[in-house]
Amino acid sequence: MIDLDKEYDKMNDKVKKVLDDAESKMIDLIDDFNEKVENDENDETYHEIETSDLTMKFDDLKDYVEDYSD
Repeated sequence: MIDLDKEYDKMNDKVKKVLDDAESKMIDLIDDFNEKVENDENDETYHEIETSDLTMKFDDLKDYVEDYSD
């Protein structure tokens, strides 16, 4: 017999790890881009990308499994 509680926990942990990794990589990519924008004062085309709300967006995704499993 499959222990669905255990399987659910494993799946949820894996989802959260994927999202943690994606969030970290996305922040790094945006920070790298922002640094380039900051160093190129002559180009007014691009502006720095704000990341202050990014963690909140990922928190919403991390809650998805729990929110929709009821």
